[in-house]
Amino acid sequence: MNGVAPEVWKTFTDFLAGFAAARELHARAGTAGCFVESVCLGASVVDALLRVGLVLQHQLDTRTREIPVSVIFQGPADPALSEREIYKRALKQLVIDQTLFDGLQRLYDDRNRVIHRYIISRITTSDVLGIAVRYEEMIQKLNERIYHIEERQIQEQVGISESGPTPQNDE
Repeated sequence: MNGVAPEVWKTFTDFLAGFAAARELHARAGTAGCFVESVCLGASVVDALLRVGLVLQHQLDTRTREIPVSVIFQGPADPALSEREIYKRALKQLVIDQTLFDGLQRLYDDRNRVIHRYIISRITTSDVLGIAVRYEEMIQKLNERIYHIEERQIQEQVGISESGPTPQNDE
């Protein structure tokens, strides 16, 4: 369990399982042409990626394998950690830069238009498709950022990212 308390590791693996499920549903929604659903799930995937980045960057910053549970789990009585707060923390902790932060802010506003003002804003299916595409582009950019943070953990031998033989090299 990488030196992480078993209950914390379980919380983290549950979070990662939810993230994987959201990613799969997001891909299905896009393939099926369900663009409103794709926007909603795209926002969830972006949020999860940033939370992973915050965990990994925290480990680099503290030189530990500590997983801040408040970033990856929110129980009924826990204080809310909104998407916008996650964006701000990710910027502050250098998980993202100002350009990505600004793009996330615009996407959030557009997502709100899809979710809360779909009928009253004259938004079109083409507009929603465009927002869904922008979410996919943001997900790719964030995947690259997380990859670089993981690489740094491996190079510095800090945190939970580990290198090892890949399945094709393990023969």
